[in-house]
Amino acid sequence: MNTIATNSVLSLNQFPTWQTPEGVTAIATCLAALFGFLALISVALLHKQIRADHDRSRRERAVDLMTCYVTTHDPSNHQLLFGLNLAFVLTEDQCHSLWERETFEILEKHQHLLDTWRSACNASLNGSKSFKSGGGGSSASVLMLSSSEVYLLRTIATNFLNKLELVASAWHNNVADRAMIEQEFVRVFCPKDGVYVLEKFRDASGIYPSVGKICEHFKQKKSQSITAMPPVA
Repeated sequence: MNTIATNSVLSLNQFPTWQTPEGVTAIATCLAALFGFLALISVALLHKQIRADHDRSRRERAVDLMTCYVTTHDPSNHQLLFGLNLAFVLTEDQCHSLWERETFEILEKHQHLLDTWRSACNASLNGSKSFKSGGGGSSASVLMLSSSEVYLLRTIATNFLNKLELVASAWHNNVADRAMIEQEFVRVFCPKDGVYVLEKFRDASGIYPSVGKICEHFKQKKSQSITAMPPVA
C-alpha cells in the first residue's frame, strides 16, 4: 500500500509545472497581469498621442487666427487706422453716442485726429463727395461729427472688435493655443500699458465678452508682475 502511494506521488512529480492546476493558475495570473500592463501602456500612449494632436491643433488654430488678422488688417488703410485712433480717445459719453448712432462733438484737443481721419476718408473717396464740417465754419461745427461720419466710425470700431472677438473667444475657450495668442496679440488688446482696446466703446456696447476677458487677464498679469517686483532699496 505504501509502495502504491509512493509511486503515485512520484508520478505526479514527473508532470511539468505548467501541467498542474496550480501551475496553470499561476501562468494565467501572470499572463493576465502582463496583458493588463500592456493595456495600460497602450492607453497611456494613446492619451499622449491624442493630447499631442490637440496641442498641435490648437497651435495651428492660433496660426490661422494670426494669418486672418494680418491679411484683413491693412496697415496702409489710413481710413481704418486713423478712425481707430480717433475712437480710442472718445469719452464715455461720446462712445455711448457713437454706439447709439447719435451725432456728437469731438473735444477740441483731438481736432487734429478728426482732421487726419477726415482727410483719409476724403482720399479714399477718390473725388467723390467728401466729409466736411457741419456748416457755418465755426469751431463747434468743425468738431461736430455728421451722421455719415458717426455711421462710418461706428462701423470701423465694431468691425475691428468683431474680428478681435473671434481671436479672444478662441483664447477663452482654449480652442487656440493660449500662450501663442497672448504673445502675438498682447499689443493689439493692450496697445500700451494701462490702455486696452476700445474699452470705453466696449462698455457702451455691453457686448464683446471674450475681448473683455482677455483684457482683464492682461490687467491681472500686469498687476501681478508689479506686485512681484522687489521694493526699491
